[in-house]
Amino acid sequence: MAAGSLMLWIAVPTGSLWVTAHFAKTSGEALVIGLPITVAAMITFGALLAWLNGLYLRVTGSLAYWEAEEKELGPGASPRYLHGPLEILLVISLVIALVVLCVWFFVFAHNPSLTSTW
Repeated sequence: MAAGSLMLWIAVPTGSLWVTAHFAKTSGEALVIGLPITVAAMITFGALLAWLNGLYLRVTGSLAYWEAEEKELGPGASPRYLHGPLEILLVISLVIALVVLCVWFFVFAHNPSLTSTW
C-alpha cells in the first residue's frame, strides 16, 4: 500500500499524461484530453487502494473486532471510526511527492526562457 500510495501521486498522473500525449496531435489537445483522463485514473487507482485497505483490515481481523464492538454497543450508539494504514500512507506519500516536485522544479527543471534567443 505504501508503494501504491506513492504511485497515486507520481506514477498515475505522469503515466496518464504520457499516454495522452502520444495519442494527441497537439499539446493543447493533449492537455484538454489528459486532465480528465488523469482525474479518472487517479480516482480508479484510489478505489483500488481503498479496496486493498479493506482487504488488509479483513485479513488482520480488525474489521471483525470493529463489527463485534458495534454489536456490543447496541442500536443507536456510534462506534469509533475504523482506521486502516491507508490514510496515513496517503498523507505521507503526498508530502513526499510534493517535496520531490519542489526539488525537481527548483533544481532540475529546465527554464526555456533563459536559453531562447529572439
